[in-house]
Formats: sequence, C-alpha cells, structure tokens
Amino acid sequence: MINMKKTIVTLVSLLVIFTASNAQTSALTLEASQLFSSFAFVESNDVKLTGDYNFVITGGYAVGYHYAITDQVFARASIGKRNAGATLVIDETNYTWDLQYIDVRAGAGFQYSLGNLAPYITLSGYYGSLLKGEQLINNELIDTKDRSVLKNSEFGVVVTPGVNLELSGDMTAFFELKYIQGLSNVDENTSQNALNYSFAPTVGIAFTIE
Repeated sequence: MINMKKTIVTLVSLLVIFTASNAQTSALTLEASQLFSSFAFVESNDVKLTGDYNFVITGGYAVGYHYAITDQVFARASIGKRNAGATLVIDETNYTWDLQYIDVRAGAGFQYSLGNLAPYITLSGYYGSLLKGEQLINNELIDTKDRSVLKNSEFGVVVTPGVNLELSGDMTAFFELKYIQGLSNVDENTSQNALNYSFAPTVGIAFTIE
C-alpha cells in the first residue's frame, strides 16, 4: 500500500514537472461532477453483496492540467474533492456511509477532432485521502476516522469517455461520464473486501495557456 501511494504521487509529480517544462499546448481545467456512488462488497466467505448496497447521489469538483502531446494524444493531472458512500438495509437496520476524499489523479488519453467537437477517452490512476468519514446506523452517528472503521486512504482507476466543445480559441467546454473504480479495500476488517465505485457525469471548462 505504501509503495503504491509513493508510486502514484511520484507519477503525478513527474507528469506536472514534465508538462510544465515542455508545454506546447496546455490548459487549466475546472470541473464539477454529480456522483452516483456505492460499494462493491465481498464477505469473508466470498459471498458478494454488491447488489444489496444502494447508490448515494453526491458530488465532487477538481482543478487540473491538460497537456497535448500530439494532436490526438494528451496527458492530464488533477487534484480535487470527491464524495462517496452507500446505503444498506439489513433486518430493518439502516446503514448510511458519507465519505469525503481529496483525490490526486494522473493519466493519459486519446482524442479525435471533428471540427469544433473532439470525442476522447482517458485512463487515469488516482490516490484518495479520506477527509471525513461518517457511518449512520439508524440514529447513531459514528466517526469512521476516530473508530478506525474504514481506512484513511485508497487508490484506483478512472475511465473517462468524453467530448470537447471548442467555444473560442482559448476556451473549451467538456462533458464526461467517468467510471471510478477503487482497487484497494477501504474496510479495516481485512477478512472482508469493500471497494468504492462511482459513476460521475461531469461538466467542465478548459482555458488554454501557452
């Protein structure tokens, strides 16, 4: 886990340094997302309970850096806040998780220009640090950070199909549907496995910088 954290942070740092020092066409990005978040959960006896968890509707935002390597290939990095969680009902007991992460992401993508439109797809890795974690069991509120119920960090991948719409020479709007899949167990109980996952319709704007 520690080595994975160091690897992701190092890759993000190298990407930012590389793009800043070799910038040809680059842009500052601002984005906001509506997230539909839940858990993929497997019990210690390998019974999958993912379907028993319900989505929570929440949100997130990020500021990022976009670097065009060629006309079709690009790299991107970002930092932002992402909310996550899920709900579950077992034997008339209601469970709700409300999680907030600070995310660092880095990845690369491919786009194809069609005039003012440019469809694209991006694959990124992310590392998330838990800012706040709350678990509500009926009317009892539990701070997961104080109780050590959930881990304070996670990592995963983000697959992002989207489309750019050029508004002017220096400004582009973009629309995305992110799929965010955690790859690390967020449950402190290592005998069972809980992974965050989300679908995130996203809108944003990019400002070209030279």
